[in-house]
Amino acid sequence: MSRPEKKLVECFMKRKALFVVRDSVEVFINNFDNQNDVFQIPIRVEALDRVYNEFIDLQTEIEKYDDPEKFEEHMQERATFEARYCSAKANHPPANFHLRLPKIDLPKFDGDLSRWLSFRDTFTSMVHSNADIPTVAKMQYLLQSLEGEAHKPFESTDISADNYTLTWDALLKRYDNKRYLKRQLFRALYDLPPLNKESPQELHDLVDDYQRHVKALAKLNEPVIHWDTPLINLLSYKLDSTTLRAWEEKTSSADDITYEELVDFLYQRVRMLKSVVTDLQQRSNQVGQVKVAGSTPNQKKPFKMKTICYSNVQHFPRCPFVNAENWYPKNAYAGIVSVLDTKRHHTLLHESAVPKVQSTPVVMSGQSSQQPNPPTLTVVESPGSANPNPQVSLSAQSYQSTVLLETVNLLVVDQNGKEHPARALLDSGSMCSFITKKLSNVLNLRRTKVDIAVSGIGEASKQIKRKLTATIKSKLLSYSTTLDFLILKKPTVCLPTTPIDISSWQFPDVPLADPRFHIPADVDMIVGGEVYYDLHTGCKISCGEGKPVFVETSFGWTVSGKVVIQSPDVPRVCHLTTVDRNLEQALQKFWELEAVEPCSMLSAEENFCEDQYATTTTRDSSGRYRRFLNLEKRLERDPTTKAAYCRFMEEYERLNHMKKLVDPVDETKPHCFLPHHPVFKESSTTTKVRCILQDVFWILCE
Repeated sequence: MSRPEKKLVECFMKRKALFVVRDSVEVFINNFDNQNDVFQIPIRVEALDRVYNEFIDLQTEIEKYDDPEKFEEHMQERATFEARYCSAKANHPPANFHLRLPKIDLPKFDGDLSRWLSFRDTFTSMVHSNADIPTVAKMQYLLQSLEGEAHKPFESTDISADNYTLTWDALLKRYDNKRYLKRQLFRALYDLPPLNKESPQELHDLVDDYQRHVKALAKLNEPVIHWDTPLINLLSYKLDSTTLRAWEEKTSSADDITYEELVDFLYQRVRMLKSVVTDLQQRSNQVGQVKVAGSTPNQKKPFKMKTICYSNVQHFPRCPFVNAENWYPKNAYAGIVSVLDTKRHHTLLHESAVPKVQSTPVVMSGQSSQQPNPPTLTVVESPGSANPNPQVSLSAQSYQSTVLLETVNLLVVDQNGKEHPARALLDSGSMCSFITKKLSNVLNLRRTKVDIAVSGIGEASKQIKRKLTATIKSKLLSYSTTLDFLILKKPTVCLPTTPIDISSWQFPDVPLADPRFHIPADVDMIVGGEVYYDLHTGCKISCGEGKPVFVETSFGWTVSGKVVIQSPDVPRVCHLTTVDRNLEQALQKFWELEAVEPCSMLSAEENFCEDQYATTTTRDSSGRYRRFLNLEKRLERDPTTKAAYCRFMEEYERLNHMKKLVDPVDETKPHCFLPHHPVFKESSTTTKVRCILQDVFWILCE
């Protein structure tokens, strides 16, 4: 049997197997059970499509090797199979079941290279490789998935099927650079901010970000499974001292430590710290319940009373249990109700003698017992006690005021052009602008070495060693500016210093620069007086007496001014920053005193040349060299030589090789002076005197 015949037999056998699969699909369609066979529908349809594609290829091979006289027979076989395939595709039962699955959101990408690989793989599997999604819909999904810096190049791109491939390829060209991705991921590992204190949330964020970068490097085929030592050491440098000590204690007896062990330890520590924090908060809430000192289980309920503060004697109320003649406001700002003559009297409004009261202070948890405010006294009767005097509890609570400073929410641009949210304080009392060290690490901008002494209230001084230049932008308006920021660990405390109750305020319909201005929060930046007044438009809106004003700025409307609050003690904050120029001048003088004078490193021959030049060379008042003086003296001593040299120079001038300058010289035109001297050659039969022009020493006059 020849080779073509063997090939033909093989094709016939394969085609017969395909017929069997086709027949089984047709049997499935004819005997379909809606209750039991519904989940087989997609599998059967896939098998039918596969059989059809393989049949086309096999039938082509059969027609190639078989007898040409059977061509019509093969065409009939092809048509029959085509008809049965179409009939099966058209008559297969629909999958009438529906599963309500949760909505899957599209992945988002904002230009952060550490998240590119995850975005690329997710979008490819969900959208790009899905043949059921139309190309124009893929284009729509792609643009919806891009944010921030990644979306800017495609803002004006039309949503069409033709643009999808171009946009996807442009995105891959821009971000899918393995070499650049590796370098950025390595840099991101080093740039993660270290922890300064033990915090479960900050530790959790650190380990998550570190793990994300390591897994991204693994996707780029980096052998991270063999990097236990460098990964452990680098992550250890980022830990706070308490966590690092716990890790060293755990692994002190181990010789070989893997990176996965460190990650497991840190996640376990995060769970432990969160559990401890939750437990401490619950205990604090229980301890915060106030009990009256000296109370007993059998005592009566205390009298209900209201705290009364009097600012006008004319409206001072009288004790309701005495006559009008027996009361007077004697050093009273608030009062208590006591037991006197079996009646309840107001001791600060009644003139009669009152037994001395022993006061026992009770302090709320977390509050200081030393309060500058007038106290409010509450008496609790204790009939069963041996002491006839009433027991008194003391607490301090009165109305005080605080001042809201102007805080704004803005955007800061990092070295890659990415915008980061930040909270800033607008401070007219600061000569400089400041930024926290934590935010500067996130921005990763180029830092410059400085040596600036910053002084504040009470002449307190702090030395600044680094600064950076950053661009800040408004979230609400199209405003941006670039400023120099001095780097401090924490430029100021949380602002405001205490929570403010704004439930009774009437807000104007304006966009706030900091909607959470009344809640204490960290301040990332201080924008100083350099641009403070440029940021304000001069528009203000008052909220009424005892409330602050709304001020319009380039970042939105800020809230600033005095606020009356009810708080036992309000920390005061004063921002005043100046640059200590006296200290800088003192340091400059110190370095000048310590500077070493430069010493000469010339050799003996070089010193001789310097001396020779100084003793033999002179200049006129304009700074020019007198190079022709010696030549003139020489020619005066030898008239014959002078006449021969003059004839030679006249011939040079006649041939236009040189031109005599006539005073005054036009300094606007370029000209030069060439030193020259004669050379004599007595043996010459033509010219015994020649002129040597020393153009090496030419001087160009402007």
